[in-house]
Amino acid sequence: MELGKENDAPIGVFDSGLGGVNVLAALLRLLPAENYIFFGDTANNPYGDKPLAQVKSLTKQGVDFLLNQGIKAIVVACNTATSAVIADLRQTITVPVFGIEPAIKPAVLTEGNGKILLLATPLTIKEKKLVRLMNSLPDKESIIPLACPGLAELIEAGDIAAAANRVEELLATVDTTGVTGVVLGCTHYPLIKQEIRQALGKEVRFYDGAEGLARNVRRVLANTGRLRAAGGSGQVRYVFTGEDQEARTRRAHALVAQLLAADRQSAQA
Repeated sequence: MELGKENDAPIGVFDSGLGGVNVLAALLRLLPAENYIFFGDTANNPYGDKPLAQVKSLTKQGVDFLLNQGIKAIVVACNTATSAVIADLRQTITVPVFGIEPAIKPAVLTEGNGKILLLATPLTIKEKKLVRLMNSLPDKESIIPLACPGLAELIEAGDIAAAANRVEELLATVDTTGVTGVVLGCTHYPLIKQEIRQALGKEVRFYDGAEGLARNVRRVLANTGRLRAAGGSGQVRYVFTGEDQEARTRRAHALVAQLLAADRQSAQA
C-alpha cells in the first residue's frame, strides 16, 4: 500500500496533566517514526477527585482540540478519563480511539498466589468499568483496591517528597501483607515507582498498562494502513492548558527522556 499524507498525521495523546508521558514514552519505544501531539490539561489537574460529568466535559474538550489538529488516532493516556468517557468517544469519533486501563489481568496471571495492590484515583476506583473488570476475574479477593486522593496532584506539581509521604499515609490504611504486585492505575504513579517500593519496604512487580496500550495502537494502525513509513524519528509537540507552557514542555520532554533512558538501561542489564 502506498503511504499518503494521512499516514504522516500525528497521533494525539491526551492526559489530565503530565502523567501521560509514561504512555508517550511507551509509544515512542514501539513507534519512533510516528508524529505525536501530547495534550496535557494541567489547568484542570487532577481529574480523579472531580465529578464524573466534569471529567467527561474536560476530556471531550481536550479531544476536540486534538481532532482539530488533524490527528489520525487518539490515545486517552489517563485512567480516570478512560473510565469516564472512552465508550462515548468511540461512538462519536471516526479515527481509532484507545484508552488505558489498569493492568489487573496481567498482574493476576503473573502473581499467582500473591496479593495485588491496586492504586488508582477515587473516581477510577468507583467507576463501573473497573468494578466490572474486577468482578470478571476468578480471584478478585486477591486484589486490594486503594483510592489515592491527592496523590496525582502532588506528582503533577513535582513535589516527590510530599508524594512519598502521601503514599506512606495511604498504605498505612490497608494490610499489605503478602502483596507481591502493584497495579499503577493512574498514569502519574509510574513516576514514583521507587517511592512506592520504599514505602512498601519490599521488592514488588509493577504493572501500569502503558506497554500493552502501545502494542494495541501499533497493531490497529498497522491493520488499518495508518502507520507512518519506518525509519527515522517523528516529532513530538506538547500542548498544555494553563500557565508556564514552556516550563511544562521542558519538564515533559525531560521526563520522557528519563523514562526512555531507564528502559534502555533495564534492557542492557
